[in-house]
Amino acid sequence: MTTPLIIVAILLLPTLLAAAIGSILRQPSLYRLGGLIGLSAAFTFFAVGHFVMTDGMTEMLPPFVPQRPLLVYATGVLEALLAIALLVPSWRKTAGQICLVVLVVFFPVNIYAAVNGIGLGGHQWGPVYLLVRTPLQLLLIAWAYWFGVRESSSFSAPPTAIIKKGPGRDPLSLGSGGRIDSNLPVVDSHPCGAPGKLAPKTLARFVERDSSPDPHTSK
Repeated sequence: MTTPLIIVAILLLPTLLAAAIGSILRQPSLYRLGGLIGLSAAFTFFAVGHFVMTDGMTEMLPPFVPQRPLLVYATGVLEALLAIALLVPSWRKTAGQICLVVLVVFFPVNIYAAVNGIGLGGHQWGPVYLLVRTPLQLLLIAWAYWFGVRESSSFSAPPTAIIKKGPGRDPLSLGSGGRIDSNLPVVDSHPCGAPGKLAPKTLARFVERDSSPDPHTSK
């Protein structure tokens, strides 16, 4: 029964620690990173079990499954790769989606092991272990979705302000009255079409409203 507690601790500790640090630094969204690290650590824990306790993992598979030890090793490698991919921004969402599939597809193995009282840990308790394992599996699925899939966009590039062309403004005016929302980063339109950040002097020139009339519009 200690294994479910270990898994819950692996998920919660980095999340709570990141939330506490985020509260001190006034960055409440930092808990998302902690939750992601917790998910990665959980899959690392799963992967290690496939290599350290291979015999017990093999017993959890039905006898008709071919090459059971090899399958245990292969799934361990898969879980290790997912643990790494979750921490790579460009792979994060795809890894989160695969984690969801893994958690759903592998769960029948836990059911088989518990019903037959074989395998590792609490599975030897028999079907009653599913009263613990099923909520844990649902927690893992929800965690993978929330932090691996849903929150993946939170770690991507921040939203950009829209720079509008204004009448009588050459080349650009920022919103109404030449002002810009300070809560959003500013992105300039590069002459060749590639976006780039405004230099401080350029930004100051755009933000400062020109009080002189435009010769093209005053006629």
